[in-house]
Amino acid sequence: MTGSNICVALETPKTLLGEGLFFSKVEMAIYWVDIKKPRLFKLDLTTKMVTAHSFDETISWVNMDTKQNLIVGCVSGIYRFDLALKSKTLIWKNDKQALGIRLNDAKCDREGKLFFGTMDEAEKAPKGELLTFDTNSKCISVDSNYIVSNGPAFDCSGNTIYSVSSTERTVFKLTKRNGSLKLNKSVFIKWSENQGFPDGLTVDSNGNIWIASWGGGAIYCYSPDGKMIEKIEVPAPYVTNITFAGEDYTDVYITTATAPMTDQQRLAFPDAGKLFHFRTAAKGIEEKPICNLPI
Repeated sequence: MTGSNICVALETPKTLLGEGLFFSKVEMAIYWVDIKKPRLFKLDLTTKMVTAHSFDETISWVNMDTKQNLIVGCVSGIYRFDLALKSKTLIWKNDKQALGIRLNDAKCDREGKLFFGTMDEAEKAPKGELLTFDTNSKCISVDSNYIVSNGPAFDCSGNTIYSVSSTERTVFKLTKRNGSLKLNKSVFIKWSENQGFPDGLTVDSNGNIWIASWGGGAIYCYSPDGKMIEKIEVPAPYVTNITFAGEDYTDVYITTATAPMTDQQRLAFPDAGKLFHFRTAAKGIEEKPICNLPI
């Protein structure tokens, strides 16, 4: 694969746990969050200006609906968020918050249907799920038994879901049967210990899968048949999420974290926690806005 693929830190605030990347082509802006010090960030790709908004609870991801409303996943549920008023309106309540379950990652499929994962906040029990909404606006479980659910991502056709069980170092392949959510589940990639833990991921227009490495300081790119194509070093040990962006979707943005770092790591990786960027010959896929939220 050709392209510069050299990661550069951008002049953005450092996060304890950067996550939840979303590219708005309408605004030509990148959104992301800090889960541990709950904030929502926006980088205007034209002016390079960064704005930040503090939250009163854990925020895990950001996306946008068909009316260009920001949608955020928080520990207590999913909300519409008004940037100007700095107010949020509840769409769906997380009834399992009292059980130590929080939202962790989310993405729309090729039709614009939102899928989101949950996890055990203590990172001990397999209480997490992969969820979506059905045609009656009911929240349904697509897959379960995750300690930490990450992703999902979708192949070019939308018939395959890549779902990550980070603690198991496993990326699962969930294939739809006859286009329905009755899924065949299989292990797609199993990482070794020296690769770190698979975290957020995305798919390019050739069907290749790009995976962030928590603890491995890298992005890994795999072919649709699970063969590793490329490893891209990131000057931060805890890499959390990745998205394609820009006019032609050949810009790549990456979130990172500082919360677990040692003092030695902080000296060795002074830009950790920032947003990183590189350009590549690969091209991402424009994602459709969320179309299946409860009314």
